[in-house]
Amino acid sequence: MKKFVIILFLFAGSVCLAADAAKDADAPAGREERILAPLPIIFYTPETSLLFGATLLYFIETPNSFPGKTDTYSIYGVYTLKNQLIAGFTTETYLGGRDWIVRGASSFSKFPDRYFGYGPRTSLQDEEKYTPMQFRLMGALMRRVRGDFYLGPRFEEFYYTIARKEKNGKLALTDVPGKSGGLCSGAGAEARWDSRDNPFYPTSGIYTQVRYTHYGRYLGSRYDFYNVVLDHRQYFSFYGKHVIAFQYYMCLGNGDTPFPMMSMLGGSMLLRGFYMGRYRDRNLVAAQLEYRFPVWWRFGGALFGGAGQVAHTPGGFDLRRMKVAGGAGLRFMMHEEKKLNYRFDFALYDTRVKVKDKDAWGIYLSITEAY
Repeated sequence: MKKFVIILFLFAGSVCLAADAAKDADAPAGREERILAPLPIIFYTPETSLLFGATLLYFIETPNSFPGKTDTYSIYGVYTLKNQLIAGFTTETYLGGRDWIVRGASSFSKFPDRYFGYGPRTSLQDEEKYTPMQFRLMGALMRRVRGDFYLGPRFEEFYYTIARKEKNGKLALTDVPGKSGGLCSGAGAEARWDSRDNPFYPTSGIYTQVRYTHYGRYLGSRYDFYNVVLDHRQYFSFYGKHVIAFQYYMCLGNGDTPFPMMSMLGGSMLLRGFYMGRYRDRNLVAAQLEYRFPVWWRFGGALFGGAGQVAHTPGGFDLRRMKVAGGAGLRFMMHEEKKLNYRFDFALYDTRVKVKDKDAWGIYLSITEAY
C-alpha cells in the first residue's frame, strides 16, 4: 500500500506543474484561451496492474463558452505490466456557440484479460485467460433542442479478434456468444441533458444520457442485437466544498450480443471493488453514491458505495442477490481551474457468499472522478 501512496504524491506534483505551465499566461478577459497539458500517466487497477503512458489534453475556451461547456481533445497511449497496450483519441466540441455537440472517440487495444462467463452466478472456477485485440470507433452529432437538452444520431464500429485463448476453456469448446470475433456495426440516437457546473468535478447539476444503438447485418455487422443505455447522475453541494454524487446506470439489450459487448460490473468507474467483467450479461442495473469532501490544500477525500446486478433478459433481474461494493479514497487536484483530480481509491465487495474470492478488493489510481 505504501508504494502506491508514494507514486500518487510524485505523480500529482509533476502533473500539477506540467498542466499549470502549459496554460496561456495572463490571457486577457474576453479573449480565446487555449490550455495544452501534456501529462504522464501512472494508473493502477486490478485489471491492468501498474499502467504507464502519457496523454495530451487540449482545451479551448472562447468568450461564448458556457460553464462546463469547453472544447476538449485528448490523445493517449499506455502500456501495463500485464502486457496490455491501449491507445486512442477522444473529442467533445461545441459548435455554433453551444447549439451543436460533436463527440468522437477511437481506440485500439491488445488486452490480455480474464473471462468468467456471463450471468449473475459465475464463479472463480469459471475463470480463463484470453487475449482480445479490439478497435473501436464512435461518433455522435447532437443538436441543442432547448436549454441543456441535446438530441441527435450516433454510430459505432467495434471490431475484435481473439488472439489467444485456453485450449480447454469455454471460449474454445463451448458456444459462447461472439467467441469467433468479427465486426459489430451499429447506428441509433442519443439524447443528453447536462447542467453540471464542471464535467471533471461537478458540484451541482444533472447529467442524463439516453442512447439507443442497433447493431445489424444491414450495416455490415456480423451480429444482430440492440441495447438501450440510461446513465443518470446528480450532484448536490453543501457546507461549501462538500459534495454528494449519485449515479443510476441501466443497460437493456437483446439479440445475439457478443460477450465483449455485454455490460460489465466492476472496474474503476462502476462498482469499484469488482474485477471488470467478473459479472457480465446483456442487461445491467446499478446505482452508486459518493460523498466527496475537502481535507487540506489540494487534497480531498471520498466515501462511496453501490449495488448492481446483471441479467440475460430485461425481466430476469434477481434484486435479492444484488452485488454490493464500497470503499474510500483520496483526491489531489492537479489542475485547479479545470478541477482535474487524480484519485486513489480502495474498494471491496460483499464476500458473504464467496469468502475465498481473491478479487474481493481492488486498488485504483486514476485521473478524474468515477462519475
